[in-house]
Amino acid sequence: TDYYGISSNVFVNMFRLLFLKWQVGQILRVVFSMVVFSCIVNEGYINIGSERLLCVFNNNADACNYGVIVGVACFLGSIFFLILDIYFPSISSVKDRRRAVMLDLVFSAWISTKTGNS
Repeated sequence: TDYYGISSNVFVNMFRLLFLKWQVGQILRVVFSMVVFSCIVNEGYINIGSERLLCVFNNNADACNYGVIVGVACFLGSIFFLILDIYFPSISSVKDRRRAVMLDLVFSAWISTKTGNS
């Protein structure tokens, strides 16, 4: 059928393109969370000649621990929501779809407040 002279296939193709961009965004979240996590773990500590490692962020171990925890949470959350996005078309209940979207929204907002993004 046509809507205002535009084929319905155009709307379907636009939806597929937006959905594909959303998947790419989820994959980029995974990659960037791995980069942040690995940078802090590999380069966030210095050895001053003893067995004790010091964090390069103000010599405060809590700063490095916080970065590691946020990096791991972002990584695990991104993997979870990537899997949820793959199964999203097979969710038949509108309530369950709404819950999935709201959970993704709340998680993204919470991570944004923890990482300092505005």
